[in-house]
Amino acid sequence: MISENTYLPPFGTGWTAIQKGTASEGRYKEFTLNSFGTTNPNVAVPDNYPEKNAIFSQSGLGSFPLRLGNSGGMYGVISLTYPGEEYTYKNISLANIALADSSYGSNNIWYYLNSNDNGYATSTFQVGAVNASLINATYKGNELYWYHLTFTWIPAKNGNPAEIHYDYNDKFPDGSKNLGQSRDYTEVTQNIPVDPSVFNNPDRGRVYWGLTGANNGTSQNYSKIAVFESIPALTTAHVKTTLTDKTSGKVITDESNANNASQKTPDSKANLVNYNDELALDYNLAWDYEESKKDWLKIAADINLPTDIKYTSATITYHNDAGSSEAITIANGTDLSAKKLRYEIASLGSTNDSNGYTSADIVVNGRADNETDHVITEDSQPAVFKGTDAIESTSTPIFKIDVKPQYLQLTVSKNLNFQSINYLTTQTYLKRVTPFTLNVTELKEAWTLKASTTGLFNGSQSFEGNLIYKKDDQSKPIYLNSEPQEIATGEATNQNSTTNISKDWDDFDGLLLHPNNKKISPAGNYTGSLTWEVDDSVK
Repeated sequence: MISENTYLPPFGTGWTAIQKGTASEGRYKEFTLNSFGTTNPNVAVPDNYPEKNAIFSQSGLGSFPLRLGNSGGMYGVISLTYPGEEYTYKNISLANIALADSSYGSNNIWYYLNSNDNGYATSTFQVGAVNASLINATYKGNELYWYHLTFTWIPAKNGNPAEIHYDYNDKFPDGSKNLGQSRDYTEVTQNIPVDPSVFNNPDRGRVYWGLTGANNGTSQNYSKIAVFESIPALTTAHVKTTLTDKTSGKVITDESNANNASQKTPDSKANLVNYNDELALDYNLAWDYEESKKDWLKIAADINLPTDIKYTSATITYHNDAGSSEAITIANGTDLSAKKLRYEIASLGSTNDSNGYTSADIVVNGRADNETDHVITEDSQPAVFKGTDAIESTSTPIFKIDVKPQYLQLTVSKNLNFQSINYLTTQTYLKRVTPFTLNVTELKEAWTLKASTTGLFNGSQSFEGNLIYKKDDQSKPIYLNSEPQEIATGEATNQNSTTNISKDWDDFDGLLLHPNNKKISPAGNYTGSLTWEVDDSVK
């Protein structure tokens, strides 16, 4: 029998693994043997385990930052180990451990060191073991077979340990960021301290990396295929998207949305923009001069735009250490009517030209649109930038558009008196003798003001003449009758705005009476009604 205190199992388990390295591993019962995960919380972590103290003090590694085995989540688990090192392994007795699932029969989920069920299982000390969805998921009604992983190696600096940062399921296959849209496509991200001496303290902190995997006979185990968006140490680029409300000055990003959501009392209007606000979507591309050996060439931008924006233009501006280029218009509103933008960007990088552009901003301009009667939410839309040696993707932050304001108010005097006349008057127009107020107040509403009347009467006797409107002394009179006649119009503004239509009226314009001098109106008081209507539209 093998002593349970033996860290290195027989047959050289550690010797058969890749030496002088570390591994971030994912296990799920349908895809692996689920080996080396048996848990025993009573077994102490070896004192010589790399960066043991740093791991236990690292925040974000869960309740068990480092222990023997893992919890074995229902849909899989991700952890970090040192597969080639003997301190990674521990043999533990199976005498008091029940099998988790008898359906596996003789091909059990633990690796036995002898044929007796009461033997020992080889388990591993694992860093940051966390439950993860390693199975097929659904997104927008479609099954997902692809999963995205961002893996970053951060060399040791200034006496601090090296670090591995991984972000699993951080993006969907279309490039949009994972913001929790799919229950089965859970994002898992961790920062794990690593001792670079395990890698023989590599020169300049650079290490080799690669992928391993295994197939089995299950029908759910599809072929293992990997697509690399970027190759480390060749071309490294970064892209991000920012939404700026140029009307209010508000800036919305994924980070601002996440920070707001984490507050004890989130601000429900933090990512809300007003109807008709001027918006700018900024897609920033940056070539990393510290991490790149080659320029980023032939960059094809494929951008899906949020639906509820009326787009007006798109520009691109290039930058380097010497400054920025002039903004170049690359699309107009008609070009963007399909809510897509495709454009080939000039190369980014300075390896071949020290004055080469190293970053660029594509800015898409428009106005927020919401023709519904409720606040609408704009889902994130992906943008993919494919170039030589690097494919980068980003997506727009989620934001909301408020309803179109329905504020339109008319203020008008209740009464209006005209001068008295003799029945044989020769005056062309009869002027007003009482003050008259006529105002239109609007908020972001274009408007049209109309007036109509059925005439003036003294009992059954109608006044021989017409009520007319003149905009100014030089304009032709508008004769008012039972059909609404246009009096004035106004453009939409971004703030409450009042148009005082009667402000500059004098004795020769505005509302006037035009008597028919060829006919006689019998003496008496003539009265009538004038109907005003203001509509939220312009002819």
